[in-house]
Amino acid sequence: MKTTLDTMDRAIQDAKIDQVSETFVSLTNELRESNKQLGPLLEKAQTIPDDFTAVVTTDQYNRCSRWKRCWAQHEPDINAIVADLQILLQNFRDLSESLKQDPAQILLSSPPKRSEVIQ
Repeated sequence: MKTTLDTMDRAIQDAKIDQVSETFVSLTNELRESNKQLGPLLEKAQTIPDDFTAVVTTDQYNRCSRWKRCWAQHEPDINAIVADLQILLQNFRDLSESLKQDPAQILLSSPPKRSEVIQ
């Protein structure tokens, strides 16, 4: 029994409980100080989402309004551009299909007629 008590006593001394206790108290004090500093920051952070959402929503509305006005002003031009792009795309498809059927035509065919504008 005495051996067991001696062993336990040595284990307690080896564990350096006094140092562990001091470290724990120090850590607890640091956490308290951190909590004091974080408290005001967290209170401010809780008010940010409402203000931020209002700003973002207003900004999104303004952008959307500007986009709608721009679209309304230029819709005929935009539609004409889209129509021209569709014609251009169809011409490329036709050219591609033609070249698939006869690839040599790009090199061996006769040159195109001169444009009336150039003449």
